[in-house]
Amino acid sequence: MINIYTKKDSNISDKIQYFNDRLFNTEVFGSEFTDNEKQVIEQIDHAKVMDHMKIETDFGIGSILDLSTGCKTAINILRFPNRIISVDECGSNALKVILQFKEANIFMGFPATLHVPEGSELVFDETEKVENDLQYEAFWSKRCRERGDYDIV
Repeated sequence: MINIYTKKDSNISDKIQYFNDRLFNTEVFGSEFTDNEKQVIEQIDHAKVMDHMKIETDFGIGSILDLSTGCKTAINILRFPNRIISVDECGSNALKVILQFKEANIFMGFPATLHVPEGSELVFDETEKVENDLQYEAFWSKRCRERGDYDIV
């Protein structure tokens, strides 16, 4: 199940991990990647992990640090399952992969244009289960009305 938090209330505000580049660069960089993490890197950034420090892309050889913020965010979610990781800097390519994870705790501060993958089990703010695009849009329409953010959706 993917737990998606959308409110910065007192229960979670100090648990949300922002600045995913910094978390990745300081706590993941230099370590070995699992096969699952390598697959995520290929799916999101179309990069092949050569070793724990290098990737190969269509542009040539680069550093693991050259991965996109969305890709680093996805790896952070896998590496730190007990943290609530913000996905606000992710593009739709990374979100598409993240929403296919079996388990995750993420913070989504605003709605993203995306397709809810079939078979996904998303629970918003620990109360509302969302299983398809229509339910996703209805949830965010309601949440934005509650916030007074009428121009977001």
